Amino acid sequence: MPDRKIISFHHSAENLKPIQFCRTVREGPMEADHSVTHLFYLYFILDGDGWLDGRDGVEGRRADCRFGKGDILCLYPGVSGTFHFEGRHSEWCWLSIEVGNNREFGRWKEMSGQITVLEGGIRPEVGDLLELLNDETLEERGSAYRVMGLLYTLVDAVFAQTLRTQLKELSGSGDLESVTRAVEYINLNYYHKIDVDSICRYVNYSRYYFSRRFKEMQGLSITEYINKVRLDRAVYLLSHTDLNILQVAKSVGFEDPYYFSRRFKSYTGITPSAFRENCRS
Repeated sequence: MPDRKIISFHHSAENLKPIQFCRTVREGPMEADHSVTHLFYLYFILDGDGWLDGRDGVEGRRADCRFGKGDILCLYPGVSGTFHFEGRHSEWCWLSIEVGNNREFGRWKEMSGQITVLEGGIRPEVGDLLELLNDETLEERGSAYRVMGLLYTLVDAVFAQTLRTQLKELSGSGDLESVTRAVEYINLNYYHKIDVDSICRYVNYSRYYFSRRFKEMQGLSITEYINKVRLDRAVYLLSHTDLNILQVAKSVGFEDPYYFSRRFKSYTGITPSAFRENCRS
């Protein structure tokens, strides 16, 4: 018998609304249709291999690809098709996001109708997050807000990988390489006092020129991206640690807890304290 569970989250945040997470286990060769084309999908191949017989609904082109255990498939809006699993045992998770007009996923929206395969993308940190999600959603024991924190962290980890992959596939211009370096620098140093000027000095570009190029390629300004990384980490810390609000704020790079609270509410729709209470309920 197939083991399949879909967990849906509809909350007041403007960035991941609505979001769904599903884990599926099947025995024997099988096919699975992918027909919802207005959402962004991540498929995590936990076991088994096969291929996607896909089609780009935007321009009508074929969009085929092979996949194997440990890969992540990023299906951008507009892609449809059929998954063909070849082995005797197949196991995968999928996560869907309604991107809408949200700036947080500006880079993904530009890739409409395309597929990115992250070979070996289920790295240890991603695998750990998937296991935690499975534990939280098993028999609906977990808190929806703790699950939301895991989903934010998971999406952020995959987002960084897709950006690196997409930039490698494009021409090796200095601007693309510099944006990649800046993103990696922010992801590693978000808890320090970093700002637009320090990022521009790091990549050795003028503030005006690099800020414009970063937003063109990333879909967010440098400041917006720094805040996104910090707030994604804050969501995780609030839902999975006992750090108080001030400690969380300082841990992710916000010196002013009041400013942190305002940014957090703008990002998730509720205050940090309310989010923490919901995680514990």
